[in-house]
Amino acid sequence: MAQNHFLAGVGTALLFRGDDLIGVANTLTESTFSFSITAEEIRGGKGNALWGKYFHDSNLNVTLTDAMFNLQYVAASLGVNVAQGGISVMEEEIAVVSAGNSVDLTETPIAFDGTMIGWYKLPSDTEWTIGTIEGQAMAIPGGVANTHYCVKYFYQNENAKSITIPAQFVPAELHVVIINDLFAGDIGTQSDSTRYGRLITDIPRLQMDGNQDLSLTATGAATVSLTGSALAVNPSNSCEDETYYGTMTEEIFGAVWQDDVIAL
Repeated sequence: MAQNHFLAGVGTALLFRGDDLIGVANTLTESTFSFSITAEEIRGGKGNALWGKYFHDSNLNVTLTDAMFNLQYVAASLGVNVAQGGISVMEEEIAVVSAGNSVDLTETPIAFDGTMIGWYKLPSDTEWTIGTIEGQAMAIPGGVANTHYCVKYFYQNENAKSITIPAQFVPAELHVVIINDLFAGDIGTQSDSTRYGRLITDIPRLQMDGNQDLSLTATGAATVSLTGSALAVNPSNSCEDETYYGTMTEEIFGAVWQDDVIAL
């Protein structure tokens, strides 16, 4: 069994919100763990010598950046839930009905700023005209029967998913499990496979920091990020009164515990 191995590449993250698995991040571009602690020096005597250090204010910060968009990431950053259904914009080409100067809309419109309106134009026009809506019909004054118009209007799409962006929000707390690959660093019994094992980091309480930047440009795709700080966990099934932020497990494929025995 090879003794040396190295950790490389981004991980796969399992994201839980309560008991719900809200995402499996298979397309991460970054999975970073940042450990830190503040040290106070204990000095005294001649020359103010250093006698020791007292450590406090420990932190474990995590950053996950995904190349693929997931609305659940934004929801977790804002501390809101993803709801079924949402406001959408319908864009379609419809012919004026023969019975009057109007077009029959495919979807059921909803109000825009409290008014039942939409917009229409001929395909050759550049300017849009406001059209009043009653029921599922948009008025086209002066429209000619069977003439086609481009129309836009808002409607409630029950097949969409949406979130509400609150003005005051509290970021969510997630349970995150991150799995990274270990690779063999020397010749061993598994020299035929460079992927040697896994590092599994389990953080039961990761408090999101609430920051989310969706940078959209003409030449690139937006990434979504989850950044947060681990919160302390006090184990309830142990006599030890020692809080912790998470666990990190090194799993070597094919290993048995006897491999680490030095003497009996």
